[in-house]
Amino acid sequence: MKATIFLSLLLLLGSLQPIVAFEYWGIEYTALSLEKRENGNVGTCALTEVKRTLEDGNFIIPSTVPYEDFLGRKYTLTVVEIGEYAFHGEKLLFSVTIPNTIKTIKDSAFAWCTNLTSVDLPNSVTSIGESAFEGCDNLSSVTLSKAITSIGDFAFAYCYGLENIDLPETIISIGMLAFSECIKLTNVSIPASVTHIGPGAFSYCTSLKAIDVSEKNQNYTSRQGVLFNKDLSSILQLPATYEGVYTIPNSVTNIGDCAFMGCQTLSAISIPQSVTTIGEEAFWGCNRLHSVVLPNSITSIGDGAFGGCAIEHIALPQSITHIGESAFWDCLNLSTITIPNSVKAINKFTFNGCHNLHEVILPPALNSIGQWAFNACYNLTSINVPNTVAHIGSYAFSNCSSLTKFIVPDNVITIEDNTFEYCRGLTEVVLPSTLNNIGNMAFYLCDKLTAVNIPNSVANIGYSAFESCSSLKEIIIPENITIIEESTFGGCTNLSKVILPKSLTDIKSGAFTGCDLKEVICYSHIPPKCDANSFDKNPSDRSPIHILLRVPAFTYYKYWRAPVWEEFEKILAEKGEILLNKTAATMVVGETLQLTATVFPSEAIDDISWYSDVENIAQVSQTGLVTAISKGNANIIVYCGGEYGSICEIEVLENSGIEDVFPDKEEPIVVYNLQGLRLNMTSTEQLSQLPAGIYLVNGKKVIVK
Repeated sequence: MKATIFLSLLLLLGSLQPIVAFEYWGIEYTALSLEKRENGNVGTCALTEVKRTLEDGNFIIPSTVPYEDFLGRKYTLTVVEIGEYAFHGEKLLFSVTIPNTIKTIKDSAFAWCTNLTSVDLPNSVTSIGESAFEGCDNLSSVTLSKAITSIGDFAFAYCYGLENIDLPETIISIGMLAFSECIKLTNVSIPASVTHIGPGAFSYCTSLKAIDVSEKNQNYTSRQGVLFNKDLSSILQLPATYEGVYTIPNSVTNIGDCAFMGCQTLSAISIPQSVTTIGEEAFWGCNRLHSVVLPNSITSIGDGAFGGCAIEHIALPQSITHIGESAFWDCLNLSTITIPNSVKAINKFTFNGCHNLHEVILPPALNSIGQWAFNACYNLTSINVPNTVAHIGSYAFSNCSSLTKFIVPDNVITIEDNTFEYCRGLTEVVLPSTLNNIGNMAFYLCDKLTAVNIPNSVANIGYSAFESCSSLKEIIIPENITIIEESTFGGCTNLSKVILPKSLTDIKSGAFTGCDLKEVICYSHIPPKCDANSFDKNPSDRSPIHILLRVPAFTYYKYWRAPVWEEFEKILAEKGEILLNKTAATMVVGETLQLTATVFPSEAIDDISWYSDVENIAQVSQTGLVTAISKGNANIIVYCGGEYGSICEIEVLENSGIEDVFPDKEEPIVVYNLQGLRLNMTSTEQLSQLPAGIYLVNGKKVIVK
């Protein structure tokens, strides 16, 4: 059949040779090389995807396929590679015939072909990629190429039916977990050629009795079926059938990664003083390992080292400086732990899922607690976190359902997302005055938390931070908060009172949904923007919101007109007062007078505005400066927040010199200014020399121009 090009040409950088994908008999191939020859064009290709249904369950990979390029030139391509995911998850594949042209089987090529029963690799194959046959749980027979040099990570993992594997003398590298959970595999012989065996290559092989190593191998050896490095300084793999107590030889200084992984009948381990490090997942899944005594030579415990073990108590020596991530993951029976003083960090997942852990003693110089560190420690009732801790990761104490009180250290500035979610026994939390941020869902469903004092240093509270804290009765939002996020207090069914700060600008959807609010006090001078259901009101429901709203003095009309706030059944504004420095004044035309207004209470809205009721007599600026325009009377009115405040009555007189008749020259002259100061005057002639203003002369008002 003529090949059909279905993808665009891809030109390799620096080459004129086109690399194309094409389809032949329902199988996709990719041309790897093309070569023109007089006796017929040739090249190589990879089988990359099965597109047709495998009707009979048996597939024969052709050694060559025809190919015609876009110019009509014909080639015969040799199939040299089975590409990544080529047969991945093909449930109808029962057997496959691989030609002796194939050199490489790429990553996941046959992964999860669960009905594949046997594979015979021709001697042309030199490498098997990562997860190439992973999950082929009915694969019982595998014949490896006599030329193979490498088997990738997870290559035959979860091949539950595989009973035997004959590793040829050409093999150099066996990848991590390459044969993990091959539960019917009974014996393995490592040839002299092997220079690398990845961690856990034969872990969880629950029928494996021994790992034998050729005496000629320069890198590995075995003792009583246990795999070591050549000089016996590292123990690398204990066969999973080992029962009872195992004593590590005194020559060992390192317990290798995954060395005891999946040894489900191991009950105790004896570790000599020579050992300094325990590798990653060293004892992972040893679900009958009850007793572990660590010597004081140990300095480091690797990630996942004791994950899933049955240990009830383990004494960590003071020599330990590092405990890895997930080190005690799902140690369901672990009840108490004391962290050595030299440890500075509890890494993420360290005690995740330790359901029975009820006592933890942390070192005084601890710096951080990682994500999920104590998640699902259901029986943990209290923990004293030292003030040296500056970071507590997300989910660190989530699902600690017996935790009743928590004091957040002073150095912590952020409570991360979900840190205390589902702590359903938590009744009290103490937040430091330096706290800046409370993350999303930080206290979600802490339904016994009756009160929380959020310090004024907090500038952000995440969405659903206190959602479903159904025992909260009152909450005061600190002054720096500008937004209350979605569902922050949603479902707080006993929350009856909330105090909102002056800084608040926005209340998101569902912020107080499901609350039993009776009173809201909002100190914002400008009504915050609200969503239609911020206060649990159905947008289509036109009935009032049955909550008492208290607002600052002089803001009643702002809230009364604002969306959502206008629907509150009762709005009460705080009583306010504006005091002027003068309530009445007499001026002459052209004179100015500075009025000042003081608003009470001091936190009331400071939106001051000035008006004159007769501007052709007296005018006033928005700073309170009054200017006399013409003779008459006017009222200067000051408003606060658009609401009436206070009045100063102004009388304006003509600026026309001395208004009254001078007294008789023979009478004594007694002159006072408006400040009550008597002036030294002896004659009426001196009156005309006075500065312009108003005076009392012999008890009569005199205006001097």
